[in-house]
Amino acid sequence: MRPAIAEFVSLGTMPSEDDAPLAQLEVYERLVRAFEPPASDEEAAAMAQVLPDGDDSLFGMVWSAVHFIETAPSWPIVSSLRPVTGWRRVMWERGESAGRLPAPPMS
Repeated sequence: MRPAIAEFVSLGTMPSEDDAPLAQLEVYERLVRAFEPPASDEEAAAMAQVLPDGDDSLFGMVWSAVHFIETAPSWPIVSSLRPVTGWRRVMWERGESAGRLPAPPMS
């Protein structure tokens, strides 16, 4: 796993815009800017697990992570989308729209 991705994952679940101090936002911004597609399957699976359960996009940084995750060669990786909540649900629905996944399971 590349260093920027490993650091991103090590931060744990992404915070909400209301809860993140400026210093933490700066770290996320630095890391998101370092993403160089394509993601490996390992990187994508790990990153999917730290996406927030809410609908907050952390000033668009969650969308940047989602787009990067979707560049993995085996995407969608179903096991990394569980539990199907928050942004993992968004990713599941995007996979469904692309014809690569069935309708998301009920949560």
